[in-house]
Amino acid sequence: MAGKRLTNPAGSSNDLRGDVLRVLGVLKVATADQIQRIAAPHLTYRHTMKATASERKTARTASHAGALSDLRKHGLAENGGTTRVGETLRNLTTKGLEAASYELGRPLTEMGSTARGAGSSGATHPMAVNETVIAMLRPKPDLRLLTGEPAEAKAAAQAAVDAPAGIGAIASYATEVPLPATGTWGAPGKGGAQADIAGKVIRASLRTASTIIKRQGGEIRSYDGDRVMGIFIGNSKNSDVAKVGLQIHYAIDEIVKSALYAELPELKSGGFVPEMCVGIASGEAFIARAGVRDSSDLVSIGRAPNVAAKLSDIREPGYGYRTYITADVYGWLNEDSKLCKGVDMWNSYRPQIGGEWMTIYRSSYWWSV
Repeated sequence: MAGKRLTNPAGSSNDLRGDVLRVLGVLKVATADQIQRIAAPHLTYRHTMKATASERKTARTASHAGALSDLRKHGLAENGGTTRVGETLRNLTTKGLEAASYELGRPLTEMGSTARGAGSSGATHPMAVNETVIAMLRPKPDLRLLTGEPAEAKAAAQAAVDAPAGIGAIASYATEVPLPATGTWGAPGKGGAQADIAGKVIRASLRTASTIIKRQGGEIRSYDGDRVMGIFIGNSKNSDVAKVGLQIHYAIDEIVKSALYAELPELKSGGFVPEMCVGIASGEAFIARAGVRDSSDLVSIGRAPNVAAKLSDIREPGYGYRTYITADVYGWLNEDSKLCKGVDMWNSYRPQIGGEWMTIYRSSYWWSV
């Protein structure tokens, strides 16, 4: 035990430190209170006999505050300023983001950047985003961990358990994505086309995908770097959107590529091949406008948009797969969207998506437009 305390003087466990890494890996900057409410919601209903709200908060956040202290000792976390009401803000270091990528099961390239400096003015926007995520998660307390607590605390915990389920888990959320194009005209990013050429490729691809989405009855809700998110509703939404995925495959390969090569021959001579993968998931999503006046955008929160985004990031060079759907979507497909001349256009496999092993279906087929 002495050796363990020497390594982690605050006495935190691996599970507690894992809690912190997962939450901060997604939210980027948060208070110990927010971390506790997501990772250990049962603690919200303990220590209720403390005299003041401040004492209750200190008691229920003590375990995760200890984990933060140990992570700080190892150079994985740091204090990042204070909120406008005086709570300490915590964020991960670059080393901490790397550790969080293992906890979340995400490539390091998807972890984004650290949140240094976010707390200099109170981090009001990140705090609003965090509270929105918590409201969507609706973390459920474990009633078995509330033995001996007062009746009113148990009743409040039971009410939380009985309330409608939330959407997803913290590992299914993302609050930051990397930009696809880096560098400038004179100094392009490593491994990428020059910035203005990349912009033309992205615009052509997004315009094509957006046109197909809207023509098939979908609605565009947001753009995120080189990604567009469409929403479909109605009785045939799963079949409709699967057809859209196959049509985007065709349009990018047979229309966009030839047009880009004609306008930008350096792409062809340089061996650049434009491709777009489509990820499709079905379920509930919460869409809100986030940001500040004159600088805001729609933010989609929930399991379906997060899974769809992760599926669209899959790349399998040499296999020709461009469209990926969840097992739920596959189960609702009609024959037109499932079969081609009696042959199933989709095959299943089980990869790890956002830290979760999932059965998904992929297709290399295309549908002409």
